[in-house]
Amino acid sequence: PKLFRTNLTRIDDVKLPATAQKTKDVSIDIAVMAVTYPEDVAKAAGKDAKVTVTMIKPDNTEKVYNAKYVKDGQYQAVLPAKDLGALKSGSYTLVVQSVLAAESPSIRSETLMLF
Repeated sequence: PKLFRTNLTRIDDVKLPATAQKTKDVSIDIAVMAVTYPEDVAKAAGKDAKVTVTMIKPDNTEKVYNAKYVKDGQYQAVLPAKDLGALKSGSYTLVVQSVLAAESPSIRSETLMLF
């Protein structure tokens, strides 16, 4: 088992507003844990985790936003109003991803309703 030992991240929670206005920034709070496999020991991820939020637009282009470290286990990404104002009202897919290094990332998909 020690041969396969690795550290990876796990996204435990993603908080975003049920609906968002195109004229205001949207804050997304993300809870991330660092997990040691195979021991399955988890602790709050530190500054070394990289967390991103990718917005997929209707034309299948993507815009990536880096989440900032707030404190151990907590990250926050902001989708700026200047970017949102250029979009049409509707439903947008957000892909939240966390990673420590080159391991497989932890991924969650969320939906943002934009008006």
